[in-house]
Amino acid sequence: MSLSAPRPVTTLKKRAEFKRLSSQGVRRGALAFTLRAGPAEQATGRFGFTVTKKTGNAVERNRIRRRLKAAARMLDAGAGPDLDAVVIARRECLVQDFAALRADLDRQMAAARHRIAHLTTVAAAR
Repeated sequence: MSLSAPRPVTTLKKRAEFKRLSSQGVRRGALAFTLRAGPAEQATGRFGFTVTKKTGNAVERNRIRRRLKAAARMLDAGAGPDLDAVVIARRECLVQDFAALRADLDRQMAAARHRIAHLTTVAAAR
């Protein structure tokens, strides 16, 4: 039995990338987070994670960030490689069951992809 390392999550690094999604992205809400997503600027999609001090102390914020990264790593292959997304965490990330957190992220990414595709076709028709 060979264990392979989980695929890394490619992350957004620059403030301008976060701001682009904040101003132009599609917004989707879930119990434990808010998702802002838009078309990927690179060949593969990337994630950005925002966990503010309001959500807890440093240990709790790091735990929230690790849970969200793990959920993003486990997304279905078709669930978001063509999107850049910012996940804005809420404190509920700490207590929500991981399977539910993962399902919420998967569902919100699929909904964001659907909405972006719809907006793209409407804009192209004009």
